[in-house]
Amino acid sequence: MRMHLLLSVLPLLSLAAPARAADYRMWLATQYDWTGKKGFALDLESSNPNGPAALEKLNLTLAVGDGQQWRFASGKVAWTLGQEYSVRAVIASDRAELFLDGERLASLEGRFAPHAGRVEGFRVPDWASGPAAFTVSQSSMSLSAGKRSARLSPEADKRPPALRLFEPERPQSVAWTSDPAETLTVTARFRLEPAPDLHALAPFIDRYGQAIAARFPGKVKADADLKASVAAEAAHTKDWAPLKNYDRYGGYTKSGWREKPTGFFRTAKRNGMWWLISPTGLPVFFTGLCVVEMGGLEKTPIADREFLFAELPPRTGEYAKAWGHDTWSAGDDSDYVSFYAANLARKYGSNWRATATRQARQRLQRWGFTGVGKWTDRCLPDMPQIAVIYPSGGPNLVDHPDVFDPAVQAAYTASVKELTKSRKADPALIGWSVGNEYSEIIKSAEVTEILTKPASVASKRAMIDRVLAVTYNSDIGAAAKAWGVTAASKGDLYATAPKPPEADLEAMRRFYEDAYYAFVYAAVKEADRRHLYLGNWIVPGWWENEADFAITARHCDVIGFDRYAPTFSDPVLDRLFAAAGKPALCGEFGFPSYYEGARGFGRYASMSSKDDADAGAYYTRWLRDAARNKYCVGTAWFEYRDQALTGRGPGRGENLVINEHYAFGLVDGADQPKWALVDRVRAANLAAPALRRAAGSGKRP
Repeated sequence: MRMHLLLSVLPLLSLAAPARAADYRMWLATQYDWTGKKGFALDLESSNPNGPAALEKLNLTLAVGDGQQWRFASGKVAWTLGQEYSVRAVIASDRAELFLDGERLASLEGRFAPHAGRVEGFRVPDWASGPAAFTVSQSSMSLSAGKRSARLSPEADKRPPALRLFEPERPQSVAWTSDPAETLTVTARFRLEPAPDLHALAPFIDRYGQAIAARFPGKVKADADLKASVAAEAAHTKDWAPLKNYDRYGGYTKSGWREKPTGFFRTAKRNGMWWLISPTGLPVFFTGLCVVEMGGLEKTPIADREFLFAELPPRTGEYAKAWGHDTWSAGDDSDYVSFYAANLARKYGSNWRATATRQARQRLQRWGFTGVGKWTDRCLPDMPQIAVIYPSGGPNLVDHPDVFDPAVQAAYTASVKELTKSRKADPALIGWSVGNEYSEIIKSAEVTEILTKPASVASKRAMIDRVLAVTYNSDIGAAAKAWGVTAASKGDLYATAPKPPEADLEAMRRFYEDAYYAFVYAAVKEADRRHLYLGNWIVPGWWENEADFAITARHCDVIGFDRYAPTFSDPVLDRLFAAAGKPALCGEFGFPSYYEGARGFGRYASMSSKDDADAGAYYTRWLRDAARNKYCVGTAWFEYRDQALTGRGPGRGENLVINEHYAFGLVDGADQPKWALVDRVRAANLAAPALRRAAGSGKRP
């Protein structure tokens, strides 16, 4: 085989960046802390911006962290399809070596700082699961250090080939603690095969949006099954009355206390516990449900892959609203379809949208939810709700606007006023949020890019001014020397493309982010002072570093955050809550059922459950802990219904799955409630206010 060595020292974007369409990774063995720059990762990586990830661009990569930086050894190989390979990484305290089939491929000099936790393998992470012209089948992973060893190999996959392709990897992990004084040897075996011919196995999806190859209880076989589920649901819930002991906004009437009513939601602290306060003055522990809509938002793309589907719904008549075009505004020129909407039409008839909306309202009330969360259209306008808006100040400077430019500020403020004006008097609106999750974090790469822009860019000048004054005491010569440029004045500095050291770059990033969040908060409050502002749904751990949480918390009324994890909190989040000292609301959490791959859904890497009953058990524990947490004023489950098996998009192409395809829902794609989950969700929701009240009084309910 022909090989050559590639060595680099780069940020760990190859291991932690969000997925791009043509990025593919296979984790053979990984155990790392990205932000802490600790641990190791052994993986296969391939990218192709113009199509599926290519075999000729497939690299075998070893990353080793020393606590200060990541070092990479990557070997490019003339791979052969159908061949099995053995890779070995030997990681010592001061050196690492990478071998392929016994031949040394690369070596690294430098210290190894281990990361505690589980070693994962056999996994394609969701953020790097783009289409590829090949498949990787890993057969084993082993670890050894001193007298310790561990070995993993997957069980035989008995699923039909057509079903296996929806989620081919079967990730495994093992607990392992590395001692830097011992040499760690990691070995993995894998085989490369051609990508499967989807046309030969098609069709994959039946007329109801289900996997044809799947067999499971409750699978819809005829339209009559959809209609029969209406009576079955009525029978299951015949003794379930709508919420009692609540006002129309979720205010708890049995709390024994109330605040002065203001006509809008606000927050208050009582007995050490933060609460939402309803417009009538009653305390609220918000239990919400995201994406409550009738198939208008999440559709699956059809272009270039019509062959995947045995039957598509008609495009006219009562099924017309099941269809859409470029629904993500991504410019993909693709038609999209919602099998869920088509099933609602079959189930409820010509007036299906109105009937399904009434049913959704009744479900939320009977299932113990006090309102709706993110990504919900205005189909339930009088239920308490969280709103996400995306204001614009014109073309972004990078991923974000030039927040120091007065013209941008004026345009952005006007945009906020326009987006909020229709609901300024709405008592059911809990509050506003701007953007969502990682996209609203200011990234180091954005700052680096801004520094390459012309001197006329206001944000560039502002960041240079800030660090020049604070770090270099306005000494232009010292700053220029540290930044690798020549300058005798501020104007000279503005005109250069400085390359500041990491500490200065981080100081600039935090300054930019703080200014941006402060401006957004002020713009929202100028437009609407009566409603709460919930920030941007920061995800703990999915950031540049912990400072992002503190900066977010400074500029909001309630800290809106999302968290996909088996527990409501952990020591890091507890510490961040305490430092902020503000109320917080979780805008998304969930435990999508994987069903052991038997239905075609993806395995959600952050937190999958075995089945609906398992998801319900997780929900019960999670909501209990959230209700007892003194900072948390509410939560919202993601989401109302399952995602499409073939993915929600955006995109097009001959791929079986495009983007997410997880069973997050409380109802399935045929609008059938998952009772093993719903029963537990309802019980937990109804118990939550009393749990919180008791936690505040120091008593158990």
